Amino acid sequence: MTDSLSPIDPRLERWAAIHNLKVIAGMETRSIYTGSGHDCCQIWLAGPLDDPITVHASDVESLLDDAELAFEVSVGVAALETGLEAALRQIQLWFARASAQA
Repeated sequence: MTDSLSPIDPRLERWAAIHNLKVIAGMETRSIYTGSGHDCCQIWLAGPLDDPITVHASDVESLLDDAELAFEVSVGVAALETGLEAALRQIQLWFARASAQA
């Protein structure tokens, strides 16, 4: 699939592989899902590819207070992996909170 996000696909794939995750490519979107127990969260990017780019994270299915969880960080394209790491750290905090509530 060729769209404005295609140039960063190799970097997304490398980052996802390091974390045992998979990138799902859609037209002008890239999604990465991760889960723990009954909770599932998503990291995503939406095109068009701008600099800076915004990395988003949110819950897809969560037992955390029935509240919508959302996070976003804008980073320069050169620092894409830093934004992805920040989103993953936030998700891990949500998962830890879910475990503590269980």
